[in-house]
Amino acid sequence: MTIKTVFGTLLALILVDMLALTPNIQLSEPGSWTIYIRADRSVDPPTPLIQRNGDMYTLTGNIKMRPDSDGIIIERSNVTFDGAGYTIKGASLFSYPIGIRLSERNNVTIKDIKVDSFYYGICLYNSSSNSIVGINVISNSEGIGLYGSSNNSISGNKLINNAKGIGLYYSSNNTIAGNNVRNNSEGILLFTSSNCNIAGNNLASNHDSICVASSSNDSIVKNNITANNGDGIHLDSSLNNSISENNITANEKCGIVLWDGSNCNSIVGNSIMANKGCGVVLSGTAGLYGSSNCTISGNNIMANNKCGIKLDGSSKNSIVRNIIAENFFCFNFTDSSYNLICHNNLIDDTNEVLMCKSANVWDNGIEGNYWSRYAGEDLDKDGIGDSAHFLCEKNTDNCPLMSPYMLGDVNHDAKVNIVDIHIIAKALRTKLGDKNWNPHADIDENGEINAADIAIAAKEFRKIWRYP
Repeated sequence: MTIKTVFGTLLALILVDMLALTPNIQLSEPGSWTIYIRADRSVDPPTPLIQRNGDMYTLTGNIKMRPDSDGIIIERSNVTFDGAGYTIKGASLFSYPIGIRLSERNNVTIKDIKVDSFYYGICLYNSSSNSIVGINVISNSEGIGLYGSSNNSISGNKLINNAKGIGLYYSSNNTIAGNNVRNNSEGILLFTSSNCNIAGNNLASNHDSICVASSSNDSIVKNNITANNGDGIHLDSSLNNSISENNITANEKCGIVLWDGSNCNSIVGNSIMANKGCGVVLSGTAGLYGSSNCTISGNNIMANNKCGIKLDGSSKNSIVRNIIAENFFCFNFTDSSYNLICHNNLIDDTNEVLMCKSANVWDNGIEGNYWSRYAGEDLDKDGIGDSAHFLCEKNTDNCPLMSPYMLGDVNHDAKVNIVDIHIIAKALRTKLGDKNWNPHADIDENGEINAADIAIAAKEFRKIWRYP
């Protein structure tokens, strides 16, 4: 026996002894090639890790894929893929592997699985009426991506540490609801994707939170958007979208931004607080392509580091019934005229208005805004200041309120009660110009006092102004 042979034999014996002494050390498995769920219901290649029961496919263990291999490709419609809490793990090196892929499939449910370390976690191409629910999508380049896919539901998922959390591209009529989206570069992105509903999601510590580009008629409602590194919600060249009842707090930039001709959008009933930029911004590239014909109503815009509302190159917007308080500036307008600013409560902002080349309307001819800094008198006790509140050239509130504005508070005593109902009833069925006409009782400002005005006051009945 040669010295070389003896040395080789001794080395082998040493390795065997080492493995015997350390039972927790296991030799690495090579990993799996792509697994297909075929149109004929078969699993290809067959594996005990996926069990089929009719149209239900269930994982029975974790699956590790070979480098640059796709994970699971579902080629059949009307099936459920249940991960049963197991993991499919990729190894993306040089190509763009996909964890789970649907192409031109319908009515597929993917649930309860962890998808880790692929380029694309889950991708839908030209697929509709599918559900992605209860998935942990972690450390992928793109977590969940929809391309040309409609009427799908993405709900109750966790998207953590991906470059993109959820991306919709040319994909309309989809629902994104109840997801936890954290520590991604982009949280939720819609590009040319209309009539989608983004509701009840938690977004935190992403670079960008919710971005909507070249999309219309989307609804962004009741999301919790906190401590992200960019804007809370950013719309770019997007029309007729609704942003309502969101909590947008402590983001590194601004709360809500409408950019480059994002016209005819509504921002209603949001809490926009303690962001390091402005609360709401309507602007555009070089300040030339702002946003117009938008409604900003019923929001609490408070304690933002810069200004409550900033308009740059943005005209013909309606800013009504907001609480704008404790911001560095209340308003910052540049090249923004013909905006209506009325029935807002403007409280304890460090500065009221920064205005440049803008001429706006600050009252409806009868009632204006409540300014905590207004020092005028109300000798006739009608709730309206006897002198105008001058802001700057071409910007004057001619009818400043003496007490905070409340919807339904007709006599301006900071509460809604039977007195307000009585005042409306006395002027009932009158129109502008009639003998008993009372403009303060026309709550909906339609030029007629009717049952609708009583209904508004009744809905607000017994409310008392409280701040904060």
